[in-house]
Amino acid sequence: MLKNSSVKRNISTSLMKGCNMKKTYSVAMMGVAASLLLTHGAYGSIISPSSLGGPFNTAFSSVSTPNPGVEGTGSGNTLTFVEDVTVLFSTNWGALFDISNTGPNNTTEYLVTKIVKNDTGKQWSNFFILQGGGYTFDYTILPTITGSLPLQIDPGGFHWTGMTVPDKSSITVSFYIDVCQACSGNTAILQQATVPEPAVLVLTGGGLVSLGLWRRRRTRGRRLSV
Repeated sequence: MLKNSSVKRNISTSLMKGCNMKKTYSVAMMGVAASLLLTHGAYGSIISPSSLGGPFNTAFSSVSTPNPGVEGTGSGNTLTFVEDVTVLFSTNWGALFDISNTGPNNTTEYLVTKIVKNDTGKQWSNFFILQGGGYTFDYTILPTITGSLPLQIDPGGFHWTGMTVPDKSSITVSFYIDVCQACSGNTAILQQATVPEPAVLVLTGGGLVSLGLWRRRRTRGRRLSV
């Protein structure tokens, strides 16, 4: 009887250990599932690394999204374009990319840096950035450009005027965008560089000629009065 009792106690102890192991395993699996849900829940629409391009000679482009689904200027997500613009298009041209939706609806913020070389043979006086689809500009930190020129915010973007960007020189533009919560597809960051208006140049030239004639007449008048 004693032997049978000890055997029963051992069996009961083993069963209790097995139950405890099952409970521990269940708790562990629940923890893993919860962590996966939390991680997946942080995802949102992001920029696809393989889709970067544009109608210009792109020397370098990259996108880094270490924190998908995170909004704010400290997100650490970056989008970079290094462009060599050889043709001054008469319409807006774009830095192209794709947006992919990777999960629940969360906004992903990116710091965009564009290093743009003027290789058009013409001097630029204005530079415009215009919004495409699938994202919005975030003005929590205002856009910046080489030379610290005054920024002008437009309904669909922003621009700088009064620039002097000679041929073979470059500018660096930085700004933030929020990729929308559940977007996907092709989009672009549109931009446009313009040169001084010919009318301005004509007026300036005419003004210089008029000033020369005025000086000549003034000098001649002085001589006659003497």
